[in-house]
Amino acid sequence: MGALLPRDVFISYKNEDRQAADSICAALESENISCWMAPRDITAGQEWAVAIVQALQSSKTFVLLLSAHSRNARQIAREAELADRQNLPLITFRLEDVEPPPELLYFVGNVQWLDGFSGNFDSAVKKLAEFVRSYCKDKKAGQVYAFGSAVAAPRSMPAAPVNLTPSAAPSDAGASTGGNVRSDLRFDPERLEDLVRDLAPYVGPMAKVLVKRAAKDAKSWKQLYDALALEIPDSAERRKFLSKRPV
Repeated sequence: MGALLPRDVFISYKNEDRQAADSICAALESENISCWMAPRDITAGQEWAVAIVQALQSSKTFVLLLSAHSRNARQIAREAELADRQNLPLITFRLEDVEPPPELLYFVGNVQWLDGFSGNFDSAVKKLAEFVRSYCKDKKAGQVYAFGSAVAAPRSMPAAPVNLTPSAAPSDAGASTGGNVRSDLRFDPERLEDLVRDLAPYVGPMAKVLVKRAAKDAKSWKQLYDALALEIPDSAERRKFLSKRPV
């Protein structure tokens, strides 16, 4: 058997959530984001455990579907652990308003989840696609951020810093490189990194993508913070975030 082709997303789910997993997979693949999910991508005669390990080793991100069915989900807990060992960004997509079971809490307890319930399924899938596309683009360009660790970090560990600046200087200082925030904007890159860290507790893995997008249009720090605050649904959390806005 030849080497497994790299996939952008590994989708982990309980069998009871198969319909939702299929829908998310179809939506991502319609956006040219490649997915791996069992049992669809397990070949005939292949051992299940071997297939899972190989798929995780060749995937770029890990998406866990969380629902009431996720309790006593030893299989997806093992997959989350393996994904953590591979330093994959772990993204939790909640199908219902539930908390993770104890066996998953270590891996997703510090993650701000994408909520795909209460009529938000399509918008949550769109946000998921946007993050995966941006992350994979940066990874392909060799500009890998310390972002996967922050996504998967347990509560007792501080989130790793998120670097918005490329590791190598671009040949054209005024050009945008690898999807990063343009260097010729009025926003200091180090302060943008701080902004991503401030926003991440409220929006999770989408923070870097949202900051990068908002920074292209904002003309001041106030405008930038105000635009990002709209991404935080809870009013109390929104006020807390805006309290860090520069005067």
